[in-house]
Amino acid sequence: MHAAIQALTDTLAFRFDATASHSHSQRGLRRGVVGLAVGFLLLLNSALVFDLINDYHSSLGAAARTTMNVARTMEQHAARAFATTDQTLSGVADVLKATSAAIDPRPSIVDEFLERRYTMPPHVLAIVILDPQGKVAHASDLMARTPMSLADRDYFMRARDSADSAIHVGVPVVSRISNRPVIPVARRIPTADGSFAGVLVAYLDLNHFQRFYQDLDAGFAGTIALLRADGTLLITGPYGVAAPGTSLAEHAVFRKHLQRASSATVEGASGFGGQEWIASYRAVGDLPLVVVAGVDRQAVLSGWHDGLSLRVVLGVVISLVVVFFAVQLVRKIDNLDTTNRRLEEESGRRSEAEEARADALRRLKNTLAQSVEALAHTVEKRDPYTAGHQTRVAQLSVLIARELGLADERVDNIRLGALMHDIGKVGIPAELLTKPGRLSKEEFELIKTHSKIGHDIVRNIDFDPAVARIVAEHHERFDGTGYPNGLKGEHIALEARIVAVADVVEAITSHRPYRPALGLETAVNEIRKHRGSALDPAVVDACLRTLERDPAVIGTP
Repeated sequence: MHAAIQALTDTLAFRFDATASHSHSQRGLRRGVVGLAVGFLLLLNSALVFDLINDYHSSLGAAARTTMNVARTMEQHAARAFATTDQTLSGVADVLKATSAAIDPRPSIVDEFLERRYTMPPHVLAIVILDPQGKVAHASDLMARTPMSLADRDYFMRARDSADSAIHVGVPVVSRISNRPVIPVARRIPTADGSFAGVLVAYLDLNHFQRFYQDLDAGFAGTIALLRADGTLLITGPYGVAAPGTSLAEHAVFRKHLQRASSATVEGASGFGGQEWIASYRAVGDLPLVVVAGVDRQAVLSGWHDGLSLRVVLGVVISLVVVFFAVQLVRKIDNLDTTNRRLEEESGRRSEAEEARADALRRLKNTLAQSVEALAHTVEKRDPYTAGHQTRVAQLSVLIARELGLADERVDNIRLGALMHDIGKVGIPAELLTKPGRLSKEEFELIKTHSKIGHDIVRNIDFDPAVARIVAEHHERFDGTGYPNGLKGEHIALEARIVAVADVVEAITSHRPYRPALGLETAVNEIRKHRGSALDPAVVDACLRTLERDPAVIGTP
């Protein structure tokens, strides 16, 4: 962006010299017109590229935050579900310990306890006690008390071979007891001397988790999953591409990311189905579980691609308009050249030819000034909330200057400077200019650089130096509290002090992204409050007299 600004100031650094030779003047004018067009195109393209890069990173960042929030919600849900399951198994273990009969013979108190379904969480379908051989000894459901053997189940073998009573999560199965898809959660039952006495098993309703994930998936164009720590898929959302029980231990996402940290968000992971994913994963506390939330990277960027096409079309259209305008100016230069030669030939008097040439140069200079003003208005359109701001500030500034009795030449300089006082905002990201709400300290510091950027653009154009000083100093304050240089009192150009007061009045009476218009009365009270401190008292008094005569001079935002 700064390189484009420098290119613009370099190409515009020529002088309108009526005393130079005819050919030299014409070449200078053509260079000026071409330079202005090229500079504007550089600024336009730089702004478009900058916005595209920002939108690109914003889209990816928003997707990463979404997956992270979804993964955190899944982690909390899984932690609560398995914690209540563990508490239920602990309660059953306490009953077994109290009866002093772990497996056999079958005490009626254990069956009665297990039959109390209201003591179990809603996601637990049944609780079963397996003897050391893996046969059903007790069950919470009468139909589940069939003396079947579950010794071949992985959760029985994992709990049997465990050295402690930690819970073990099994592979999802269709229960032989309830004929429903379940997730077995098992815990080893030790005897008083620590030897193996059987296994406690809680069967979790797989549909309970899938209903929760279905609701969680609303508006989330991606995939979510609950996995065991060894990579076995337990549950997946409606967009999942693998069935429960599938091992993802060799999958790139699991192998490269899930085994390296307890939680992270990764972009560009080779994900499920061959796409590149933005994925967030989290370990579920101390449990042997991992939750994953991911979204297809290409789906995230689809909106950005649409914006890219729109910006390209817009850039081409504006570029064609600028080129057309530049061609018309060059033609005007050629026409003026022909007219001047004809006058010289017909009159034969050098003085008349020189006068006509000087007049043509002045008119062309005015045309170029209008082109610069058009550039300022074009840049202003990037922020729909402040469209027309510079025009309204210029109108009020001119009236204040006339109230102070300034000469016409100074009034013209004030008008042109006010029209371009915010041109430096072309170098500020568009999302900051339109951000609803207050800016952070870092964002405001970036906004404050627009005074220097604008001064860099304007200072080498052949206008009165007061124009460039307005652009550079319109945020300086009479008491030295302004920026960028902390100038004070008379060290600030009078023209800039006038624009500063008009800028405050217009800003307060206009709508902004973070608040509605506050009205003229509020603006008047504000400049009175800062009269003699932040604002020049003489300028404030002139502004108040102007507004008192005609309150409508500020215009309608």
